Amino acid sequence: MNTNAASARLEDGALVVEGTINDDKIVVEKHGNNFNVLVNCDLIGQFRRRDVDSIEIHGYNGDDFIDLSNNISIYSIVYGGKGNDVIFGSNGSNELHGDEGNDALFGGNGADLLIGGDGNDFLFGGNGADALFGGAGMDWLFGGNGADLLDGGDDEDWLFGGNGADLLLNGEHNFQ
Repeated sequence: MNTNAASARLEDGALVVEGTINDDKIVVEKHGNNFNVLVNCDLIGQFRRRDVDSIEIHGYNGDDFIDLSNNISIYSIVYGGKGNDVIFGSNGSNELHGDEGNDALFGGNGADLLIGGDGNDFLFGGNGADALFGGAGMDWLFGGNGADLLDGGDDEDWLFGGNGADLLLNGEHNFQ
């Protein structure tokens, strides 16, 4: 793993994208029958859609902006790494990890898992039955549409369920 240069590769059906230790803008978009991977506006890889079963992205250190195009509908997992990251999931099911730092995570239309990690985080589930976990720090969690689970974690948090039958948890207090 060379975190000084971004990379994209296909590994057992998973499109694996690795950012750098610096601030990165990572975009994965569906274009025709291909997935294009752009890092800092440079095309670093193009993969046939039929060869890709899932997407895995590692932002590593730095304040990263990671965007999975909303026309992607396969399972995606994203790790922001250290830094203040902004992560947009796809319309498929997403697992988004902000990790350490003050992060903003946005799920898509699928059933999403958003984990803020350490820091003051903003999590928005979007449509679908989502699970949002703020972690340590003062977090803002918005469930969106669907039956959502929101758990603020440690410290003072703001939880907004949105439309649907939601379960809101914050420390030792339960709100419905």
